[in-house]
Amino acid sequence: MIAAHEAATLDTVIDQATPEQRRYLVQKLLAKEVAESSCLPILVPDANGEIVAYYMPRFHSKATKPPELTDEERAELQRRFDTPNDTISFEEMKERLGLADIRLPRRL
Repeated sequence: MIAAHEAATLDTVIDQATPEQRRYLVQKLLAKEVAESSCLPILVPDANGEIVAYYMPRFHSKATKPPELTDEERAELQRRFDTPNDTISFEEMKERLGLADIRLPRRL
């Protein structure tokens, strides 16, 4: 947790920064966050704490062959291929994930 005096210092730096300086800070901070984070996408709140955006980095696989699947994984994939209409709505998925009260974009 950030101490109050540290947060105040950071807030002052951000408030006094030019738009160009803030863009630079965001780029540097996002790169560091992506490198260190295991929780993606990174949700971006506004001043009121409401989620207004998310950052999802684009990953490029370096794999040279498909992943090896277990028999159980193959069976689950086959079940999904065989039942394309066995799906749930976006709203139901949000509810199952505990995100029903969070406004998320419908299109990615």
